[in-house]
Amino acid sequence: MARKTEQIYRDACRRSHRILANYLALVAWRDGLEGVCVERKHLLKYLSLDAMRDQRVEWLKEDIKRLFPYVESRRDWVYGGTNAFIALFIARRPFPPDGLPPHEGFAWDTEGLRKTKFRIRKVSLPSENRIVGALAAAAAGIRTL
Repeated sequence: MARKTEQIYRDACRRSHRILANYLALVAWRDGLEGVCVERKHLLKYLSLDAMRDQRVEWLKEDIKRLFPYVESRRDWVYGGTNAFIALFIARRPFPPDGLPPHEGFAWDTEGLRKTKFRIRKVSLPSENRIVGALAAAAAGIRTL
């Protein structure tokens, strides 16, 4: 039986999200981080998208939960007037109470989390092709990430 177009698209998204999760896990491990913050512009560029629906954010959360069970999105009502997410906070352990930034204003700021001794930083993302190459080289022991 032929697979539906929607299922093929969903599977491609899942693959891309898991590649991203593996890359972020290695970055977090290398830098001794408990979490990372990915800004909207970097995630959209990685995914080769101009816009991202809430459903795709939910898929991303679902697809990376094995490595990062704690994902919080922050929205900024000022961002183009769309109430779109502006940053994703992705972590291996629960976020400390009152550590995450508010849902408005500087929603991508990691300073509040760092003040609670939660080790997090913003990361930019290379292309998926570069990530796959870096992961393969790291797995083979050719070079470090």
